Amino acid sequence: MGNRRAAELYETGRTLRAAGRFGEAIAAYHAALELQPAFPEAANNLGNCLRIVWRLDDAEAAFRSALAARPDFGEAWSNLGATLKNLGRADEAVLCLEKAVEACPEDASLHSNLIFCRHYASLDDPQKAQMEERRWNEVHARALRDKGPLVRRDPAPRRRLRVGFVSSGFREQAQSFFTIPLFESLDRTAFDLVAYSDLAPGDDVTERIRRACTEFRSVENVSDADLAARIAHDRIDILVDLTVHAARNRLPVFARRPAPVQVSWLGYPGSTGMTSIDYRLTDPWIDPPGKTDERYAEQSWRLPNTFWCYDPLAERPAISELPSLATGQFTFGCLNNFSKTNAPTFARWSRVLEAVPDSRLVLLAPPGSARQRALEALRVAPIRVQFADFQPRERYLETYRAIDLGLDTFPYNGHTTALDSWWMGVPVISRRGRTAVSRAGYSQANNLGLPEFAVDSDDAFVAAAIDWAENRARLAALRAGLRERMSGSPLMDRSRFARAFEGACRAMWDHCSASWKPAVPAPAHGRRF
Repeated sequence: MGNRRAAELYETGRTLRAAGRFGEAIAAYHAALELQPAFPEAANNLGNCLRIVWRLDDAEAAFRSALAARPDFGEAWSNLGATLKNLGRADEAVLCLEKAVEACPEDASLHSNLIFCRHYASLDDPQKAQMEERRWNEVHARALRDKGPLVRRDPAPRRRLRVGFVSSGFREQAQSFFTIPLFESLDRTAFDLVAYSDLAPGDDVTERIRRACTEFRSVENVSDADLAARIAHDRIDILVDLTVHAARNRLPVFARRPAPVQVSWLGYPGSTGMTSIDYRLTDPWIDPPGKTDERYAEQSWRLPNTFWCYDPLAERPAISELPSLATGQFTFGCLNNFSKTNAPTFARWSRVLEAVPDSRLVLLAPPGSARQRALEALRVAPIRVQFADFQPRERYLETYRAIDLGLDTFPYNGHTTALDSWWMGVPVISRRGRTAVSRAGYSQANNLGLPEFAVDSDDAFVAAAIDWAENRARLAALRAGLRERMSGSPLMDRSRFARAFEGACRAMWDHCSASWKPAVPAPAHGRRF
C-alpha cells in the first residue's frame, strides 16, 4: 500500500511541477520519499524542483539520495553535475557528468552537458574540449547525416537568402541582448529571417523578436527529425545555431543537414565539434588568425571586430560617480554566474583584497554552502564580502553603481555580464587564456580601445587591479565617459555588425554556390545540392 501511495504522490508531484507549482511539487515528492525512501525517480525530480527555486544544497542532497538508490541513474548524475556547477564546483561537476555519459552513452543531451561544463573547469585545456566535442559528433551526429531531408536550393549567388535561427532563447534573457540588434538591423530586401523558437510561452521580448522576423515558428514540442523536415520545407539557405552545447540545444537537427549552409554563433564562442556545421562565427581577438583554427571542426569565420553586438534593452539606470570617492572604501565586484568561480579565481581575488586595505568585494552567489565556500577561499573577514542575490534586471544593473572595478573569472570570462558592467561604467580586469571562452574579456577590452584591462597572467591581473585601485581619479574619469565609449564602439554598432553578418552570409553562400552540383535522383533521405 505504501509503494502505491508513494507512486500516486510522485505523479502528483510531476503534475504540480508541470504547472509551475514548485513548492507544492516539492512537498509531494517529500511525502512520496517518506513512504518509499529508496525511490530514485522521486528523489531526482525533487532535486530538479529544488534547483529551480535555488535551494541548491538541498538539491545536491536529493540527487545523491537518488544515486544511492540507483548508482547507474545517468540523469541523476547529470543533474548532480549541473547543481555542483551552479555551486561553483565545476571540477567535481565534470566527474559527475562523465558518469552520466558512461551510464547513458546514447543520450546526446547528457553528453552536451559534459562538454559545456568542461569550459567552466579550472584548467584552461583546449585539447580536452576538442576531444569531447568530436566524440559527441562521432556518437550522436555522424549517423544522422544521411537521415535528413532532401535539400535542393536555387544556387543563384545574388538572390535573396533565407536565414534561419534555432534557439530556446527568444525571450527575456541574455541571448536577446545580441539577437535583437542583429535581427532589427538586417537588410530585409536581401534576407528573409526565420526564427525557430524552442520555448513556450513567450514574453514581451519574444514579441519584439517576432516582429523583427519574416517568419516565427514555435517548435517546442517538435521532434528533431520533424524540425529538420520543417526547415527543409521552409527552404532555409543558411541555418544558424544559437546554443552550441548549452542546455536545450537542437544540434541533432543540424546533424540531419536540413540547410545547405550551417553556422554556429552566440551560445558561447566555442565549437560544436560537428562536421555537419560548416562555420563558427568568431572574431580576431577570440581566435587570432592562424593560431586556433585546427581546434575546431567548423571553419572559423572571423567577423571584422567583435563576436557580440550588445544592446542593454534599457537606458536605465544611469552611471553613478565612482563610489569610493564618496565612501572612501574601494569596492571590487563580480556579478558573473557563480558557476564560473573556482579555487584559482578566488586565489587571485584574495591577493587583490589583501593588497588593497579596507577594500571589499561584491559577489553574486547562491545562498548556502556556495557563500561559505567563497568566504573560506577568499580568506578575508566576512564583513569585507557582500553577497548579491539574483534580481530582476534593473535591480541587478543598479548593483554596479556601488562597484568601482570589476574582477573577472577564469577560464570562463564574463560575457554578457562583462558587457553589462562596461555599460554601467565599471571596467573589468580580465585574464586571457587559450580557450575561446577565456578570451572574451580580451575581445571586449580591445573593441573598447582599452587593451590594458585584459592581461595574460595571475601576477599581471593582481597588479592591474591594485594599480586602478590606487589611481581613483583616473578611474573616475574613465567611468564618466565609459557609456559613451561603449556606445561608440563596435560592441554596440548594430548597423556595422549587421553589415558584417550579411557579408559573412553572402560569402558563405557564394562559396556554396561555387561548388554546386546539379541535383540527381536521390534516396528519400539523401542530401543533394
